[in-house]
Amino acid sequence: MEIAYTNAAGRTNPRAVNLGAGNIGGLTLASGLYKWTSNVGISKDVTLAGSANQVWIFQIAGSVAQTAATKVILSAGTQAKDVFWQTAGGVALGTTAHSDGTF
Repeated sequence: MEIAYTNAAGRTNPRAVNLGAGNIGGLTLASGLYKWTSNVGISKDVTLAGSANQVWIFQIAGSVAQTAATKVILSAGTQAKDVFWQTAGGVALGTTAHSDGTF
């Protein structure tokens, strides 16, 4: 886990910085590196859309909070093994929230 965390933290050239001002609910995200200098909130379902073996890395300087009954949806071949949430703060998943990937 420490190796994966360090690898994700060291990635550069993000697709987007501070996307949605930290609120990514309702978005569809292509594969790539995304970076936030603050907290990230998931207030609505968010979709990760790509083909098998594409990678999503989320570098988050703060914490992640996912609202109850929301989902991180993997579509078009996206696999949970290819999704990495590298967060410096805590992770809070609301009741019945569903999220995929490695935190």
